[in-house]
Amino acid sequence: MITYNDGKRNWVNTKRLNNKINKNGQGNPYITPDNKYLFFTTGEHLEKDWKIKWVRIEEEIENKSSNSL
Repeated sequence: MITYNDGKRNWVNTKRLNNKINKNGQGNPYITPDNKYLFFTTGEHLEKDWKIKWVRIEEEIENKSSNSL
């Protein structure tokens, strides 16, 4: 899922991302300032072999703009 800070300490416009991105065992999300890429880690919480992955997120964000939760 993705949500946006409105600059007034509120989180708004929460959107569900596609199932390839929205899985268990992922964390530490970061979207680049240009809103094109999402970086995140993946792995089991007890494992020490977490991997850093990335995905182009620009189209996902644009496609979900009307599907707020």
